[in-house]
Amino acid sequence: MKGSTHTVIGANTVWILTLFSGFSWNPFLIIAGALGGLLPDLDASDSKIKHLEIGYGKGRNRMAIKPFYLPSMIISSLFKHRGVLHSLFAVILVGWGSYFLFLFLSQWVSFLTQEFWLVLTLGYLSHLVADGITKYGVPVFWPWNRNIHLLPRLLRFRMGSFTETIIFIVLLFTLGLFVLNSYQNLNLSELVLANGGGNMIY
Repeated sequence: MKGSTHTVIGANTVWILTLFSGFSWNPFLIIAGALGGLLPDLDASDSKIKHLEIGYGKGRNRMAIKPFYLPSMIISSLFKHRGVLHSLFAVILVGWGSYFLFLFLSQWVSFLTQEFWLVLTLGYLSHLVADGITKYGVPVFWPWNRNIHLLPRLLRFRMGSFTETIIFIVLLFTLGLFVLNSYQNLNLSELVLANGGGNMIY
């Protein structure tokens, strides 16, 4: 899938996790989920996360850095795309690594809540799931070098296809609803679920 789609899918893990666990969220968790959704593509020679900029200003006054450019250059030279970084082994490493990173940084960074490492890891896992429903598949059981598919052959699609565009639009919409609900205390169930008599609540 394209980087933009992985970003939105990763960001959506926040509201999915909230739905099942009820933890409190903040906007930085959406960033963590989106970042997790991009991390597996550090093994690609030209990816969205490789060229991700952090900075401020415009034009000649713009100051920015690409924090993942060098790591991506190194990793992509050592590992093939959709290799070890697209495996359950990598998910476990990212989970443990982000957990201990949270324990270390949370002493000084106030917005790093205990859910940070979990959302980052779920965002990472979402990348594998997303690629697993495409025609290419992913080697989730690396080092067993066989691509696994999560959908029947007829339902798989190619990167950049119309199906991927629909997925992107739908998940962008659901993410927007989640943020709107969180800030305005809307009851989404009243917007999308039927009442006891089977009629939609307006």
